[in-house]
Parts: sequence; structure tokens; C-alpha cells
Amino acid sequence: MDVENAHQPVVHLTKKRGKIYTYKSNYCFKMDPFYSYVSIGAAIILVLILVAFGVMMAELHSTDLFPPTYQKCPDMWAVNNATGQCVVPSSSTAKNLGLLSTNTSTSGSNAFVTTTSGDGSLPDLLDTTNSRVTNGVTQAILKLNDSTTISAKYPAISDRCSKKQWALNNGVVWDGVTNYNAC
Repeated sequence: MDVENAHQPVVHLTKKRGKIYTYKSNYCFKMDPFYSYVSIGAAIILVLILVAFGVMMAELHSTDLFPPTYQKCPDMWAVNNATGQCVVPSSSTAKNLGLLSTNTSTSGSNAFVTTTSGDGSLPDLLDTTNSRVTNGVTQAILKLNDSTTISAKYPAISDRCSKKQWALNNGVVWDGVTNYNAC
């Protein structure tokens, strides 16, 4: 079809149930070359962008450790400002005690912590010289941030892995430690 007749109606013949029907259509399949070139160019650019994203995603090997940071003490535990160690919650209704249970003292003697995990780590980790007194109640402090003490009890590839093993053994949730993925 030439350019002059491009907008003329086209006669179509169709055969249905043995009869031949004719109808005129003003719909033309011919497109202006400019729009064809733009459409083809856009399709090629889309394919190139999708290929580039596919290659970038295939080559992406994340070596970042997750999570990148962690708290000094397990969730909902306080930090002793003097020593930087972790204060075990002393309330019987305290959350995140896991398998630990505390025996607080109001007579000024040191508090102690027990566990049902059976790993035997608490006597080594309990800081008996720096117990914390709050409202007349002596609270136990665990040396979880002393890397030599916890690494001696839980040998691992890193200090955080030692803390993770302790937290998992005692059922304590410690965000950034119990969900650490590099151990």
C-alpha cells in the first residue's frame, strides 16, 4: 500500500458458514517510520536495562555481616555504668530471663543467678565484686562484656559468637547476637 492510499478504507473478505462477507475497515496497520523507530529503540533500551540489572544481581555476593551492630547486654537487661557489664533483671516477672533465675538479697550480700541449662558458665561469669544495689535490692551482674571470661567458657571464632552460644544455651534473647549469621 503506498503512502497516498494509506488512509483509504480497506475492503476485507471473510467467509463464514459458506457465505462471503465484505466489510470496510478504516484501521490501517501501517505506522509512521518515526514511531516505529522510537518503539524499537525503547524496546532495545528496556532489554539492555533488564540484562544489566540481571548481571548486577547475579554478581552481587553480599559479604556484609548481619546485623552489623549489637547491644552491650541482652534485650531488656540494664548495663552497669561503673563496669559496663550486664545487670540480670531481678524481678520474678522480668522478661527475657530465659533459663536463668535470680535470687536477690536485701541484706547487702551478693545476689546469685542460677540456670537450668547445665552448661556451668554462671560461676565464671558472675561478677561478685560489683553487684548493683537498686532500691535496697542487690542485683547480680554477669561479665558478658569481658571477652577473656566469656571466650574462655565458650571458645568460638569471635567474641560475638561466644556470646551467641551463651545466649542460646540459656534461652536469652539478645538482638544482634542470637541472630548473628557469621558463626
